Amino acid sequence: MSYMRKFETHPQVKQLLESIVKVLNLEVVSKGIGVNIISKGVIDSSIQQKSGMSDDEIHNVLAHFSSTYPINRIAKPKNITSISELLFSHNSLVLRNEKIIIDGGTTM
Repeated sequence: MSYMRKFETHPQVKQLLESIVKVLNLEVVSKGIGVNIISKGVIDSSIQQKSGMSDDEIHNVLAHFSSTYPINRIAKPKNITSISELLFSHNSLVLRNEKIIIDGGTTM
């Protein structure tokens, strides 16, 4: 699909962030700080309008991913928010260097 060219560096950026999280955890573990990462799939949000794609292209991309995700829909921002709230709470004190994947089951 032609829209994928617009996101060619996305996997490399995700890998870079994961490496940074590992190093940060080593640096701050003695201070009781944990660093984790949320690795998300396609999210139905306003970011698509900033990608340079036309409304038709955006619709086609979202429809494609909705039909290929095991849960038959893509995530909404509120799905990410609830996980973020957990990571910022005291309930996550035992989590270190976790990568939480929110992609509708695509990587299972």
